[in-house]
Amino acid sequence: MIVRVASDGTVSLHDAADCKRLHVESTDAARAGAALEAAGAGRPLDAEHVLLDVDWLAHHSAGVADPDAFAAMVAYAVSKGWSTIDGKAVRAHLA
Repeated sequence: MIVRVASDGTVSLHDAADCKRLHVESTDAARAGAALEAAGAGRPLDAEHVLLDVDWLAHHSAGVADPDAFAAMVAYAVSKGWSTIDGKAVRAHLA
């Protein structure tokens, strides 16, 4: 899955069926976190990562991503410590 943040701040999900990878692409990494927050998709974490809202990902990948593969992707992130304590957000690299 690729979350894209366009130069105008629009946030969209691409390759939603690919639950083997997850990252954020942005033309302006410094402003990506604010755009994710405005869209309800996530929030900034540090200079290289953001936290993506699991419910937002699930909603935007519904009907495309295999539900079991999606759940496995989230479970893997949680098992590696790449999530919030409550599991409602997962860490993603900002590219």
